[in-house]
Amino acid sequence: MGLLSAASAVLGLAVLTAGTPAAGQERAAAAQTGAVPAPDTLGAVTLSWDLLAQVHEVARGGEVLVVFGRDVRDLAGTRVRMHGYMIPDRHGTRRGEPVTHFALSAFPVGNCFFCVPGKQALVVEVESREAAAFSREPVLVEGRLDLLRTNPLGLYYRLADAVTRQDRPGAP
Repeated sequence: MGLLSAASAVLGLAVLTAGTPAAGQERAAAAQTGAVPAPDTLGAVTLSWDLLAQVHEVARGGEVLVVFGRDVRDLAGTRVRMHGYMIPDRHGTRRGEPVTHFALSAFPVGNCFFCVPGKQALVVEVESREAAAFSREPVLVEGRLDLLRTNPLGLYYRLADAVTRQDRPGAP
């Protein structure tokens, strides 16, 4: 299954609220106030899947337009950090195999993709600046947030010039 098939399968998922307790509190505060979290001391904003859900499509004149929420538009082009799970861009990718292009999902690939309704905002295309070891464990990806009005994969977001690491205490 390629990235398109895997990403399409993920579209049936609900919003992830995973992350560290501090990140969860930051997300909750941002959701309550509608505010975008402030950048950390390294200049990156920790982005929640809830915030990425501020997008919808509008049909006009035979075209489908992607409309992003103001908070998401304000983050376009900035360095952001996201927690999630890797979906490789080709079938048969093995754990530890180096990948530079993959999708980041709110849920692990092994979950039932057809059980819970969801949105395309739960999958982000990732273009890494250097290869990362493919993992089925949670990862933390930092990159420049691009908003995609047209994308052959049908996704709304891309993290470009990204760096990926394991999402656990003490991970490199």
